[in-house]
Amino acid sequence: HEARVAASLMHPNIVQAYSAGTTRDGIDYFAMELIEGRPLNALLEEKPLSVISALQIALQIARALEYAWRKKSMCHGDIKPENVILQKRNPISVKLIDCDDGFFWRPNTCYPTMKGTPGFCAPEQTTAGVCDYTVDVYGVGRTLDFLMLGSPTTMSRKRKMLSSIIKKATNESPKERYITIRELEDELKLVL
Repeated sequence: HEARVAASLMHPNIVQAYSAGTTRDGIDYFAMELIEGRPLNALLEEKPLSVISALQIALQIARALEYAWRKKSMCHGDIKPENVILQKRNPISVKLIDCDDGFFWRPNTCYPTMKGTPGFCAPEQTTAGVCDYTVDVYGVGRTLDFLMLGSPTTMSRKRKMLSSIIKKATNESPKERYITIRELEDELKLVL
């Protein structure tokens, strides 16, 4: 069911799913568009990103997540550099994917095992229980932090502002993070 709902998401920064279902043999499938590009983690091994590029990437991720939440009340739950494909460098264009275990999922659902990647998933994802969209806020903050580690060491006003965004987005307590993904998106736009 969630795969079918995810297939209905149409956003320029989300890989387009075409169909989902089960074959006659009982095998579940999920058909998605073929995209050309490289995951962020692979690109950072070659060349560091500028602060502006990191902001543009984080903003596109936030827009995709806000759309999924607003249209279908769906969360991603595994935001990390490996799940962000950089398609073009000028202008920067990214696609949000999920290589591991599906795509978007319904929030406020109790999951018996962790969904997410250590180092990028919110603390509340490490135990069985209810999670909501704030896990995506956390994932964007951790990904932005990862992008900034590879950026030039020059401290600028923008970089200082980014550290406050990262700190708020990755707060251990979900209640202390951004209230909505839109609020995070607005902060990123302001700095950019």
